[in-house]
Amino acid sequence: MNNRIGEHELLVLLTGLFISQLLIPGSLAPVDYAANAAWVSVLLSMVLGLGFALISAWLLRGGDYFSACDLLGRASGLFSGLLGLLFLVLTAVCFRGLLDTLEAYILSLTPRALLAGLLLLCLLPGCFFGSAPISRMLSFYAPFASLLFLAVLLLALPHNAKLTNLFPLFGDGARRLAIDGSIGAVSYLWLFVLLIERRRCKRPLRTGLLSVALSALFLFVGYLSYSLLNAPGSPSETSAPLQQITTFSGYWRFFQRTQSVFVFAWAPLLLCASAAGLCYCGRCLGHAFGMEDPRPLFLPLGVVLLCLAAPSTERAPVWLRFVIEQKAWRALSLPPLLAPLIAWSLRQRKARRQTHA
Repeated sequence: MNNRIGEHELLVLLTGLFISQLLIPGSLAPVDYAANAAWVSVLLSMVLGLGFALISAWLLRGGDYFSACDLLGRASGLFSGLLGLLFLVLTAVCFRGLLDTLEAYILSLTPRALLAGLLLLCLLPGCFFGSAPISRMLSFYAPFASLLFLAVLLLALPHNAKLTNLFPLFGDGARRLAIDGSIGAVSYLWLFVLLIERRRCKRPLRTGLLSVALSALFLFVGYLSYSLLNAPGSPSETSAPLQQITTFSGYWRFFQRTQSVFVFAWAPLLLCASAAGLCYCGRCLGHAFGMEDPRPLFLPLGVVLLCLAAPSTERAPVWLRFVIEQKAWRALSLPPLLAPLIAWSLRQRKARRQTHA
């Protein structure tokens, strides 16, 4: 299992995780809440994400998340286990987004459970190989996805963009946009990956800030383009804004279905993000159980992921709907945040004792 991830690969991995979480149809996409003012919500989310990156790099100077947990004694396994559960929930939401995308645009007649099982077979090998191969795959894929994204914008914007579509500038009001921005900032919980890889990263603060800024820039350009192309209040499929952009770009001349561009652009990203999330979930739970090699956990975790992702939103039980909502994510994020805070206070107390001695 190769987890020796480089700084550049970690930057690409974090950027991909942020983008995948914010572009999941029906999940945290700001356009679902803020409509044509979604680009403003993205900027507010970026500010909160930058703050989280600053605090994370400051708290764990000279160590990583697992070493901070080890300072807590018997509670070490509790905090790393709760972080593993958070990663499992984030991975389940990402995996559900991948299933929803394929089911809506490409494989509408394929049973969802069968599709989930086949995709799980693609995820598990990536988990067994480790986070480094997954990040390298994303590094290889990122330039092609960026060029495709740029091509869509260049074909769509020049002849169809209208500046008047941006007004009213703040949509339903600044208060509503602030709430939407805080909701979107939940996607930056993936910064816990940076805390785990802290020792392998020479410049963690730079990596964290740059990954947040790059993902926010990408989303800002995408949602701003969406706003320029769609009038406020117009009936459109807001859960997939980039697919809407492709309908303006003339892709029907080259492809039989415009949805194919959207799916082939985002399905590999969601697949890699799901594999990385499951990998880090296994590593956290392995630390909680005192396992040096977490690979035996990946198969049962895959079964749990299958149970969380296979039911559709309409047929999902009440408890599953609660798990995939943002409130559950925020509740699960609070306990893992306590570990670096407590470890920092313990180090400060130890330093003061040494100074007085």
